[in-house]
Amino acid sequence: MPTANPLLSLASLLLALLLAHLSNATIPASHYPPSLAYVSHSGFGHQLQMLLRGLFLSNAANRTLLVPPLMTHRASLDISGTKGCVGPRQIWEYKVKTDLLHASNRQQSRLCMSESDSFFRIFDFAGHDVKEIACPGRSGSSTAPFESPCTRLHDTLTVAKPPPSGKGPWGCDSPVRPCAALVARVANRSAHRGVMCVGPINEYFVRGMLLMCKADYELARRLQRHGLPLHRSLRSKLKQLMPPLEKCTCIYTRLLDQLSSKVASARIGRDQERAARQLIETLEGSAAARAVLRESTAQSTGLRRKGEGSVRGSGGRHAQSDEAERAADGTVSRDAERARAKHDPPRIEVVSNCFPFVTCQEALRRTFGPRVVEHPSRHLAAQELGMTASNAELIYDLVRCARCSHPLVGANASDLMSSFFQAIDMLHARLHGVANTRNVRDIR
Repeated sequence: MPTANPLLSLASLLLALLLAHLSNATIPASHYPPSLAYVSHSGFGHQLQMLLRGLFLSNAANRTLLVPPLMTHRASLDISGTKGCVGPRQIWEYKVKTDLLHASNRQQSRLCMSESDSFFRIFDFAGHDVKEIACPGRSGSSTAPFESPCTRLHDTLTVAKPPPSGKGPWGCDSPVRPCAALVARVANRSAHRGVMCVGPINEYFVRGMLLMCKADYELARRLQRHGLPLHRSLRSKLKQLMPPLEKCTCIYTRLLDQLSSKVASARIGRDQERAARQLIETLEGSAAARAVLRESTAQSTGLRRKGEGSVRGSGGRHAQSDEAERAADGTVSRDAERARAKHDPPRIEVVSNCFPFVTCQEALRRTFGPRVVEHPSRHLAAQELGMTASNAELIYDLVRCARCSHPLVGANASDLMSSFFQAIDMLHARLHGVANTRNVRDIR
């Protein structure tokens, strides 16, 4: 009887182990179909900017977009404000962005199990050619560590520009122009058959991309104005958590990160009111916010006095008691309730990064009265949405502000520059069929 060749047996075993490993590992970049990936960093607003731009570029270049996990703000890569714009050849810029790529990969690999969520839980990607690069432990598909499809940077999609005066640092945040040339760079399959890895493509690193392309590409225009639609399941769950509102105005302001949940330090813990005091001072010092808060308070006081007068003029106690009896019997119609609501002043949503949330809410109502909307169930968002608490509460705030039909209010001019306010503005425009807020910087 012939004996088995030990070398063949060993080779078969090694092949089986290799196949088992590959079934749980990230596919090498060269084995992907034509795809596009980018460097992810910073908070939700910046991550959303890159997602929308990636959707446009991948669609225009006929590539599949590889969508990374949504990292929480405290766990996402901090870029430390550097661009690396030195010299006309962009050599330093490539080095800086390659370092960011490696740092982002390490951050996601180390923290995605505990500090990430899926964009696919939040947005509806119908009609887009996308593939989720999920954190294995969260997707349930694998127990292998997270691995990015990108290990090197292929293009920054920017051009170097000398300073206008001829002196000073070069600029490297202008996109390749015209838009057709930018798309051609991404579509070039002779150079990048598998995954094309570009650098960070948010507004900070590549200015005005969608704005430049919207005249030639309808998708760029739509994404610039309205972003992506929310996932229907997420909208339904948040609607159940939030108090119902007939009408409201949302005021947004961003405090320093030191006062936010991103850096919820022991210093804040010892002084729970610190951020709340700063929030009240910011709103009282803002002409735009004061106008909304005073108008609401004045209308509320005037309507209350008018209601008291009408009760006295129609029989006083008898009128009150008749109305109470009808309410107890359930005979007061919903139409009548809605009619009364139309004459009420709009409720006020105040959205900020103030921390702790409950303390900030109490300070708002103590200062500005009951027109400020309370959110006692906000802390349940993580459980209901199946997300990290940080991202779930952030999405909760995004939706509760955008649902207000009245024009959005930024407390200060700098708030209009916030990437999170821009995310609110796009969703607000989508939900209510209105134009984007004026003076909001294009992310675009």
